[in-house]
Amino acid sequence: MDYFNLALTTLFDMLLYPFRRVHPMGGLTVISVLTGIGMVWLFGKVSNQKKIHRVKTRIKAHLLEMWIFRDNLKVVFKAQGRTLLNTGRYALCSLRALAVIIIPVVLIMIQLQARYGYEPLKPGESTIVRIRYKDAVTLTAMDATLEASPAVVVETPALRIPETGELCYRASVIEPGVHKLTVASADMHVEKTICAGEGGRTMSSMRPGKWLDRLFHPIEPAMPAGLLESIEVGYDSRRISWLGMDFHWIWAFFILSIVAGFSLKRAFGVEV
Repeated sequence: MDYFNLALTTLFDMLLYPFRRVHPMGGLTVISVLTGIGMVWLFGKVSNQKKIHRVKTRIKAHLLEMWIFRDNLKVVFKAQGRTLLNTGRYALCSLRALAVIIIPVVLIMIQLQARYGYEPLKPGESTIVRIRYKDAVTLTAMDATLEASPAVVVETPALRIPETGELCYRASVIEPGVHKLTVASADMHVEKTICAGEGGRTMSSMRPGKWLDRLFHPIEPAMPAGLLESIEVGYDSRRISWLGMDFHWIWAFFILSIVAGFSLKRAFGVEV
């Protein structure tokens, strides 16, 4: 999993490198358009295009039938039933393609979240650092301590929550940049990044341990074997300001990728 995450992260680093100093919409637009093109191409490859064309033609014919014979309720009701039946057939025809498309789209969204989804801390701003154990443990077993680089201040002693296996600290960053936290326990010493200052850098809220967490937090390497499961830094969700609007990056991604896909479907000869 770490090798896969590293390869995918490196690919996105290269794709977005030219846009590192421009407005976030620059890189988002490029990735969204490429995603839309890829979705249309993949849909055409894995779907039954001939069957989709036939079903869509029948739907259009029944809609036309309802308009032409709108004064004949019997004909209209039959046409409505056939339209619903063919709409279901169209959904089934598209289902396999959508199931395939969703996999790369989710991987793309995970990478975009690491670049546009988190708001770095402001200098002097505090946040919670959560250290999770693999199983609920006793208070005495929760022995991890949080050490920090000179630019990071650990403001509180540990708050132990044995019911959930969590150890919580409050920390703040006093100067911009990417800094290190070190969690030291009896069986390991593990580092975690904490970011402050301007947005635009690749960030991860969690250093993961579980397989699913490693999939959704691919930027930092997995936790080594031991009692600790993950280390998480609490960041606010980032908002993008553009053309007088303030929104989460996911709205721009979905709108731009869908518009790009539908705009180019004829160029690829794909029936959607």
